[in-house]
Amino acid sequence: MTFTADELKDRFRKDVDDVEGGSGGDDYLFSDDEVLEYMYEAQREFVRRSRVLRKTSPFTPTVTEITITPPADPLNLTLTDGWITPHASIIKPLRARLRSQTNPKTLQIVTVEEMDEGYWVDDYGTYLRQNWESQTGPARFIITNMQEDQWRLVPIPVVADTLELTVLHMPLTDVTQGAELEVTEREDQLTLLLYMKYLAFMKQDADIYDKELSDRFLSAFEKKADDRRRELRQTRFRHQGMRYGGIEF
Repeated sequence: MTFTADELKDRFRKDVDDVEGGSGGDDYLFSDDEVLEYMYEAQREFVRRSRVLRKTSPFTPTVTEITITPPADPLNLTLTDGWITPHASIIKPLRARLRSQTNPKTLQIVTVEEMDEGYWVDDYGTYLRQNWESQTGPARFIITNMQEDQWRLVPIPVVADTLELTVLHMPLTDVTQGAELEVTEREDQLTLLLYMKYLAFMKQDADIYDKELSDRFLSAFEKKADDRRRELRQTRFRHQGMRYGGIEF
């Protein structure tokens, strides 16, 4: 059974013996707003560290789909042509393809340094050399580190299209009273409690502050989150076929 935000808040109060009062007001060591803020920060840090939230097109299209607008004049490119804006929650793109293609090919996700190393050749014998920045045609690559908060398509598409993605992403909503958490596994939610306690015992209050205890909670959280990331990686790749000579088994 998983916790709602209110249920996890109650569990936090029980764990830290914050049971005085009756309405989450001044009689508590931690107000409701403080506990929900701890929960918000804990969920974000857990997701960032564990990479537990994964979405693929067509699910959550605001995150997993990007509309591609072609250049106004393909013969006279501007500095903004070929750029797309990913959703701010995306940690890392894992897979991308163009919707319009009859047999969609997965685009290669690369760095600008890799593009600059020399030339690339695709399945059709198309070469991209040092002038890759001005090449136009169906996109074959996505550069993710060329500009903050922007990705660059190479070549620059000259027709309208939609980029379909599989991504790892951060939580998409705030933590509010009564709401469901985006981290839904019970064991993961218990890991959130560790980070909440780390934050709680760092509160600058003589009755609460305990650096040694806070550090222990942080260390326990980091271990659990890192273990979860390794577990997810093993699960996601467990059934991936082995490749030999280009043939997948």
